[in-house]
Amino acid sequence: MYRDAREGDVVKTRSEEMDMEVISEAETTTLSGPEQGAGDIPARGRCRIRAAGPVTRTVRSLVMWSGGLNSTYALARLLDETRDEVFAHHIHLNAPRDDGKTRSRRCEFEAQAISRLVVPLRTRYRDFEYSESRADLTAFPNFARDATTAVFFAAQLAMSRGFTPLDRILVGVDDEDPRWRPGTELYALRRMLMNRILRAVWESEEVPYFYVFHPRPARADAFAFLGEELAPLTVSCRHPEAGELGFVDDALRPCRACPKCRSRAKLEREAEEQREGEGERERERGDDAAA
Repeated sequence: MYRDAREGDVVKTRSEEMDMEVISEAETTTLSGPEQGAGDIPARGRCRIRAAGPVTRTVRSLVMWSGGLNSTYALARLLDETRDEVFAHHIHLNAPRDDGKTRSRRCEFEAQAISRLVVPLRTRYRDFEYSESRADLTAFPNFARDATTAVFFAAQLAMSRGFTPLDRILVGVDDEDPRWRPGTELYALRRMLMNRILRAVWESEEVPYFYVFHPRPARADAFAFLGEELAPLTVSCRHPEAGELGFVDDALRPCRACPKCRSRAKLEREAEEQREGEGERERERGDDAAA
């Protein structure tokens, strides 16, 4: 029996019936389809999977985890809403700044976030396998985008952990990133490129499914999902700096100037205003009850 894992059909891989839409039953019923845009995966890029009867293994999901808000949200949702065997991998990506001229300290900043997050995530949700690797790109002023490098490493790790085409690889994206807007040519191109990387590393047309949440979460929703316990432990800055005022007792702090920092500051302001509003409403209810 053939099942098409790239267009419309959900691959069932648990003994009782695993469905990939369990990530969000209300939001995702298939892994691709009209709502994600025509041309999601070009016809020649589709991969058919042969299944000889029921498969009784647990689905494996790999999250490429940077320590940022989006990837931490993706990891938390997997742990909370699925029964998958979850793997999280962090790349210590030593790279130049975005201008390609000087070395960025983002690698250290993200590593500090990961070290703060592993235990709270396991405590709040459940256990998962964590691993890490290192890549030094400082010799290349013009280096690949983060997602491109992440998927290359993801393909290597998935192969080493015994993943199959019935498993999946996730990257965290939000609704502010135009490169991952379903229905656009850029989105179709990005998916095609990611799958080509997977196939090149595996030397096969049958590779794990490359997955992003649909619909993509708003950053405010991701921040709220993680809550006061976890969201402040994530990082967003692309150009962290050393200074006298550390960030969560660390030597590095956000630059407060890059687009990611400005977006993060807005989220924090909105969350604080929401908490203050809830506190005020709670006090009013208490006053009404006392009266």
